[in-house]
Amino acid sequence: MITRLLIAMFALLSIAPVNGANLVTNPGFEILGGIGGWTFTTPFSSSGWSLSGMAYEGLYSLSTSCDGAYCMDQTTGYWFRQSLPTTPGGVYELSLFVFGQSQYVNPGQPQCSICQLDVYWAGTLAATFTNFQPVYSRHTVSNLVASGASTTLQFNGRANGSILIDNIFVDTAVPEPTTFLFTVGGLGLAVLRPRLRVTK
Repeated sequence: MITRLLIAMFALLSIAPVNGANLVTNPGFEILGGIGGWTFTTPFSSSGWSLSGMAYEGLYSLSTSCDGAYCMDQTTGYWFRQSLPTTPGGVYELSLFVFGQSQYVNPGQPQCSICQLDVYWAGTLAATFTNFQPVYSRHTVSNLVASGASTTLQFNGRANGSILIDNIFVDTAVPEPTTFLFTVGGLGLAVLRPRLRVTK
């Protein structure tokens, strides 16, 4: 019995959850002139967003130099969005790479001092990122809960220089390794308990 239990537990460990497929279409802005899969406030040419050749991976990233509070309005500002297939009650994690550069490109002020990126999940502000550095860095948003079969992911951005976005990734949240191990251990104890009672 114990041998079989150990085999089963090792089998569970071998299939521990891992990152799955990205739910985002065209996460790196490489399809259909960079805009495939995405919707913009207005036609792309006047949306406040443009393609940049300074990519984290691939050929392109998405960039904005919109400078002003109006850029950040959830409805009328300069946004881009996509509807993602989700499972009601599912928990998701977002990651993306962002580069920020001040309009003053010199060693004294390389940081994008008035750069802001707002992330909306299902119409609700999920995160605000600011003060990016002139190097791509990874940013994440966890515990994003879906309430329906599709969920809208939206970004609004502004910069007194420019911000560039690349490699947007959304996937189901992966349990921490310790959480998974405790779960497996709990299952093991649940199976062993009746046997221990019998052998007393």
